[in-house]
Amino acid sequence: MTEKLLLRLSGEHVSLPALEAQRLFSSIDPTSRLEKLGESLAMVTTSLNAVKAERACRRLALTREASRIISTGAGVAEPANPILEEVRERSFLLRARNLGPSGSKAERLLGERICQQARLRGVNTTVSVSRPNVVILLTLVGDGQILSVLLRKHKRSAYTRKARGKPFRHPVAIDPVIARAMVNLAGVLAGESVLDPFCGTGSILVEAGIVGARIFGVDYDPNMIRGARENLTKLQPRTPLLVRGNALRSPAVFNGSFDHIVTDPPYGRSSPMMMDAGTLLSRFPSIVHDLLSRNGTVCFASPSTVDLSDDLSKAGLDLEAFVYQRVHGGLGRHLYVARKR
Repeated sequence: MTEKLLLRLSGEHVSLPALEAQRLFSSIDPTSRLEKLGESLAMVTTSLNAVKAERACRRLALTREASRIISTGAGVAEPANPILEEVRERSFLLRARNLGPSGSKAERLLGERICQQARLRGVNTTVSVSRPNVVILLTLVGDGQILSVLLRKHKRSAYTRKARGKPFRHPVAIDPVIARAMVNLAGVLAGESVLDPFCGTGSILVEAGIVGARIFGVDYDPNMIRGARENLTKLQPRTPLLVRGNALRSPAVFNGSFDHIVTDPPYGRSSPMMMDAGTLLSRFPSIVHDLLSRNGTVCFASPSTVDLSDDLSKAGLDLEAFVYQRVHGGLGRHLYVARKR
């Protein structure tokens, strides 16, 4: 049995939101597929059951809204049956998406039809604007429509509160939303090991710990290690192993390998560094290879003036995703996802 999910994607990047969803679902369910339905819509087909699918949707950082598809069709004349199955003995609210000025009219007509059909069939349901048990979404896609049941709405404010709630902050710390997206791009699952060899204030490790990973961090600055420990203790449930040291000597620090490496190297930013940014980035792929377990993944950032694709391949890492992300003004960075052969 398969579930079909409708994702309303964030508009802050052209390809990154869909890529995040595709990589997360494929890491949990290798049979899953993602299809773009428009600029801000995507459909995921997965063999995960409803509970696991909803749990996966909760992890997404760059998806505004996730819902479970219950019906597709060409018009609004006959959608009452699947909706009645969902709202039986419960209150509901209907919301239209992508219908423009006609949206409110479509909501009203369909809501009236559902209530009429419910009365004829003896189904006990009511419309509730303030506290519905079920929210039904009517989304126009091309010449057709999709009916779906809302699973979750992304609350960017939760990430904002998380950033503001850090006991230890630094002006160049990575945005928690991007940190979570990078964890998902790497395909991190609960119980797997994640290393951030440039952990800074611990933003990436916080997100990895929240999804249930075992977390390890290295930083050259002892103040960062102290601050990261404070943040990790407050913001996530896992016990971290943090080491002050040279990230490029991590193989000698950790007696073992990691399922994933997720990191944002301090290329030229205002923090103490053990070497210049160019040397650090050129050596980074080979160190990553030594730290990863077989088939392990790495997700990391670099300035957009540098392309490390060839360096990754030479180091024995297969590039699986490469995305340009604008930061501000004319500045940007590359996000890489690669897998050890």
